[in-house]
Amino acid sequence: MTFVSSLLYVFFFLNVAAPPEFSTRLASSAASDVYKRQGVWTAAEVGSRALGDADAVPFGDYHVAKDVGVALLGRRIDDVELAEVLEPWRGHRFRVVRLVGLSPLVGTDRRGPRMARVDHRRI
Repeated sequence: MTFVSSLLYVFFFLNVAAPPEFSTRLASSAASDVYKRQGVWTAAEVGSRALGDADAVPFGDYHVAKDVGVALLGRRIDDVELAEVLEPWRGHRFRVVRLVGLSPLVGTDRRGPRMARVDHRRI
């Protein structure tokens, strides 16, 4: 992630007033293409990991909704229900997701047979 992308996150997703000359330069540069291609998941990951945003939830992540649903409700949920479940913790939603992910008590059910052992000496 580049410095310009980080500034984009701060200005556009956190509703911080950008200087007028920044938006003029941004519109004429190649960095505007980076902003247009940046999705919700990418913005949340950059915000939480690089910028320390405690409220950036990575919606669309493969396992986050399932893990939070099993931990807090005892069943699997989708992203829409995840937003509803995390609403009481607005401002600290990434912290809740992270604590659930780090909890050793949250186990998800496994499905399907185990993989056969592979003898790597013969590869």
